[in-house]
Amino acid sequence: MTNPVFSELYFFCTLEAKALGRLFEDRFVLDDLKSLGAGVSLTVMDFSDERAKAVQLLNKLGIPVIAWLMLPQEHHYWLTISNSALALEQYQQFKQWSQRKKLTWAGIGLWIKEENSWDDALKTDEQKSEELLQAKQNYSLLGVQVHDDGYRLELYRPAVVQAAGHGRLKLLRKAKSQLELMANRQVDLLFTSMHRGQNQAALWRAIADSQAVSIGLTGSSALINKDDQTDPLTWNEFTHDLRMGVQSGKPVYVFNLEGCARLGYLDRLITLDLTIPVDAPLAKQKNVQRQRSWRSPKRLAGLATLAGILGGTLFILRRKRPH
Repeated sequence: MTNPVFSELYFFCTLEAKALGRLFEDRFVLDDLKSLGAGVSLTVMDFSDERAKAVQLLNKLGIPVIAWLMLPQEHHYWLTISNSALALEQYQQFKQWSQRKKLTWAGIGLWIKEENSWDDALKTDEQKSEELLQAKQNYSLLGVQVHDDGYRLELYRPAVVQAAGHGRLKLLRKAKSQLELMANRQVDLLFTSMHRGQNQAALWRAIADSQAVSIGLTGSSALINKDDQTDPLTWNEFTHDLRMGVQSGKPVYVFNLEGCARLGYLDRLITLDLTIPVDAPLAKQKNVQRQRSWRSPKRLAGLATLAGILGGTLFILRRKRPH
């Protein structure tokens, strides 16, 4: 039975071809996705038979699949400002492959990664300006093509951590980008395993400011630098963050499917009670406290006394008024 609490639930899947084939040989993974009413945002960095077969299986079961468009390994996977022409070419090849293999997609996902600071430093200001202008034109054209082809466009953007108040507090913020594209949905990647100990109010604010939220990591990925990888979320950490996302009413994305399958989280999600409240944001707590303080017996008694004094004063003034 589909879990009625999720507005939308998607799992990112970032496996290369052979590993992807092995994942979907496990029928339980497919059954769990179906039971959860969940979809998959699948990286497409190759046009292999294994990847096509995985999508065909998901299509057959009615599980929504978003194509997270990436570049082949020889081009280092990531879409950037400097390789926007390659992104256009990759999309055309993707469409041909999809038609040939009769693949159905619920949407197209893009993550346009910031340039490597070292590579960027080697360019002149004029080169950077020209690249950025060309990238804006190419990615805008790509967005138009995606929409004209009838696909929903999703933008994936990692949240960043910023210090506030002389470094006393670290807050999650949306990453700023030089490229602003028209998209149906922006998904903020919070990567909560990288921000353990983050103050709950900051996490709630990040979720509140998002159209859709992604939590994780629940497993390692070839796309994440080894230096940035952390221990996967424990079950308690994972369910806590998942409840925060679900209770916000926003679509929730989990990074990643393969990690959840390996850790045995998928089948446990089917019977998980997602309605158990998690810590409310600080501002909401303060508002509740204010409301409660106004209703306290001491405050109400004080208000009654004040009302009595004001009522007595008005009565005396009326008595003294000349007729």
